[in-house]
Amino acid sequence: MGEYEEYGNESIVLFLILILLVLGINGGY
Repeated sequence: MGEYEEYGNESIVLFLILILLVLGINGGY
């Protein structure tokens, strides 16, 4: 379970970064 939780946290971080990139492109930033 511990490994799964760590993997999930990394996925969340990558997902947040992806959102920031998308917002940056759409916002013209």
